[in-house]
Amino acid sequence: MRKFSEQVAPGIWMDQIDDGQFVMTERNGMASVIIHTTPKTKEPFCVRASGNVGQEIIGPDGLVFAWTTDPVKAAHICKLLTAYKNVQDKKESSG
Repeated sequence: MRKFSEQVAPGIWMDQIDDGQFVMTERNGMASVIIHTTPKTKEPFCVRASGNVGQEIIGPDGLVFAWTTDPVKAAHICKLLTAYKNVQDKKESSG
């Protein structure tokens, strides 16, 4: 499902295909670039799609922390890492 499409050069189109995912299509109809952006979230860890089969777990610094092919496992890992970080932050703030 395309959210928007914009011509960025003669015969070259940039399409947003999902939240945080963009594809650049050449004149011949072939995708030349796929861009994944980091989702905006308040949680220290989040999951984003990586290609057709992968799920990346993004750390608080915006870098890829882990990768898996299973979206359910990715979400579970993300929740565990977030819970652990929250516990560590509470320990640090309480002394």
